[in-house]
Amino acid sequence: MEDIEKISADTLKLKEIYRTTLQTVEKNKTQMFSISEAARKEVDFQRKQLADIKGKLIEVIANVDYLENKTQLGKQSLAAASKAFSTEDMQDLYGEVAFMLDKLQYARQKEEHLRQQRDELELSLRRLEGLLEQSENMTLAIGSVATYLSSQFNKITQQVEFTQKCQSIGEHVIMAHEEERKRISRNLHDTVAQGLAAALMQLRICKLALADGDLEGTAHAIDDTSDNIKNCLSDTRQVIFDMRPMALDDKGLAFAIHQLCTTHRDKQTLHIDYSLNGQEYPLPKHVEIMIYRTVQESLSNILHHSGQTKGSIDINYAANALNIVIKDEGKGFDLQEKADLAAEEGDSRHHFGLDFMKEGARSAGAELSISSSPGKGTTVRIKVPRQDWA
Repeated sequence: MEDIEKISADTLKLKEIYRTTLQTVEKNKTQMFSISEAARKEVDFQRKQLADIKGKLIEVIANVDYLENKTQLGKQSLAAASKAFSTEDMQDLYGEVAFMLDKLQYARQKEEHLRQQRDELELSLRRLEGLLEQSENMTLAIGSVATYLSSQFNKITQQVEFTQKCQSIGEHVIMAHEEERKRISRNLHDTVAQGLAAALMQLRICKLALADGDLEGTAHAIDDTSDNIKNCLSDTRQVIFDMRPMALDDKGLAFAIHQLCTTHRDKQTLHIDYSLNGQEYPLPKHVEIMIYRTVQESLSNILHHSGQTKGSIDINYAANALNIVIKDEGKGFDLQEKADLAAEEGDSRHHFGLDFMKEGARSAGAELSISSSPGKGTTVRIKVPRQDWA
């Protein structure tokens, strides 16, 4: 029990660690996505800026080329005018050439400035594109980690639920064992112990009667003692049968189940219609015991919960599997409602019997299904696939 509780506590701690880690990863994933989106918008903006600067640079370069040509032509005209000694023409041409030189110098400065802007923007854009690629890769990586952690978290949650269920079943099994011990102790006290005490008293009476020479009284006391011993023997056999039916070892599962039905009928507690089909084949003892206990629990549920005293058991030894169907036409119940009630109250006692049956069938390698609805009775189906048990 302490080991189960320790496992459950450790699993809960691990679950909490995983939950916190997953929340942190999800938060970082959201932040990284925001960074990626901001970087993508900045990349788009700078690409547009770069395209605009390149467009302006093309226009400026074309203007520089034009002004260089105009300036060269002006210089040639100025040289020609100087040969002709035309002072007026030289002054006009000199003014034009000076003006063109100023415009050319301004255009060249503008070209240089645009080239510098272009180079800086291209360098910034390359860095930003690298940052965008890294952020996108990191977002994908964090997403993969989040997905993995989420799947692991679900597994841990299932493990926690399974551990808690096992712990609950374990606790109830221990309680059931204790209750069974109390029941056996009470039965032994009420039947065998009292019967033996009565037999002992009868023997004393027999001794007194014999000492007095009362043969008739002696014979009567011996008969009473014999009856008491017979009853004690019968009660002892019943206790032994309840603990483990010998018929299960001697004559197999089908006969033991039939004997269980017969015992209920003889005690007038239940009338179970029993049918057997197919050729019985042996199963491992632990499988037969768990199947027998599952059938026993089903009959107990009919007796205590169905509101009926009638039911049926159909056993079919098919080639591929043993199939057992247990039916009653009692009041039935809502399986989901019962599970929800247990979940709300945090208590598995409302459906412990069903869980015990399912766990027992599972441990025996069997498949168990329960179908029920209010007013329409309950059907329990047990399927044990036939396999090589060697």
